[in-house]
Amino acid sequence: MMSAEIPKLLARALDGKRPDARAALLLAECDDLDPLMQAAAVLRDRGLVDTSRAANRVMY
Repeated sequence: MMSAEIPKLLARALDGKRPDARAALLLAECDDLDPLMQAAAVLRDRGLVDTSRAANRVMY
């Protein structure tokens, strides 16, 4: 994700909107970790992502 797109993601999160599929794919390719961590914190704090252990556990 280009750094210029992260503020757009933050604005959506602050409005209570989850990232769309395109933004989620771009997040996976992000090289700039500082703004990415800021965006992740906003999404977490707004309850827009599930950070529970059960959600993050990989089932085999």
